[in-house]
Amino acid sequence: MVASVQQRPPAGGDLDWTDTGAVLELTCTARGTGFVWTGDLTPPGPRLPQLSAFRLRIEEYETYLTDRTTATAGGTALPVGHRLVHADHFALTTTLLGSAVLQE
Repeated sequence: MVASVQQRPPAGGDLDWTDTGAVLELTCTARGTGFVWTGDLTPPGPRLPQLSAFRLRIEEYETYLTDRTTATAGGTALPVGHRLVHADHFALTTTLLGSAVLQE
């Protein structure tokens, strides 16, 4: 699982989201009969005035075994690969001082 913060210009559309550089691979911990993913992601520093929209993006990847005869990188066989299986977005809002928080 990977968490990242993205931004979009005020007049931008759905295809205008870009990464801010705030990216974190979440840590998985067993809890009860399930799992909990946690981490501390530091969003971009406050900016005044706030001229961009922000969102939190969560991506889930799965690891799978590859076919050693066809999955290569520069001629070297790759025993495993990763693929995106789910992604979700959560709107962020900014406070008066420019800090990013989850929008309710």
